[in-house]
Amino acid sequence: MKQFCFTKSRPTDLTNNYNILLNLNTPRHWNGLQDVNIHDKPYNKKNNKIIWRGMSTGKQKRVIFVDKFQNNPNKNIDIKFSSLVQNTANNNYILHNMSIKEQLQSKFIISIEGNDVATNLKWILYSNSVVIMPKPTVCSWIMEDMLIDGIHYVEIMNDYSDLEEKYNWCLNNLEECKKIADNGKEYIQQFLNINTEKEITKQLIEIYCNTVIMNSVLL
Repeated sequence: MKQFCFTKSRPTDLTNNYNILLNLNTPRHWNGLQDVNIHDKPYNKKNNKIIWRGMSTGKQKRVIFVDKFQNNPNKNIDIKFSSLVQNTANNNYILHNMSIKEQLQSKFIISIEGNDVATNLKWILYSNSVVIMPKPTVCSWIMEDMLIDGIHYVEIMNDYSDLEEKYNWCLNNLEECKKIADNGKEYIQQFLNINTEKEITKQLIEIYCNTVIMNSVLL
């Protein structure tokens, strides 16, 4: 029997309308914002590299991505695994960890979903760098499905085939990209007021209790 339940993420296509989002597992999913506060620099003082670092989580999305770009001849396209934890059947991957401080040196930072949402998306949005990513297929408390291509991020195809094309577009439209970075920061800031977040969560749980649970009792 299908039942309503609280979850930290759900598909953006709403194939499961019974998942009610809450801001769960916050230490992991909001990690990095403090690093941005300490280490970020103005957009115009960042280098023009496009970078990605992450673990090999997810349903082959990241493996396909790294397979495609880890040996790219353009040294400004810097895409590598930081560690291997899932999905890899060989040892041919170049492993190179990179701190958030180091990543923040670049104007363009890629976000790729793992097992659900991409954990780096929140801190990239919060930074003065531009998010480069495919259209989200999973959403969490920050409503990734409400992010708009060309407004909050630069969208690439799910198979990453246009990444170099979009990167070149970014390089030729640096001021437009700065606006996108600013919009991303403004978007994520609406979730950073602790008192407001607590009140929204409280109201959401109350609505759940007053509707779902009561209806279950009546049934």
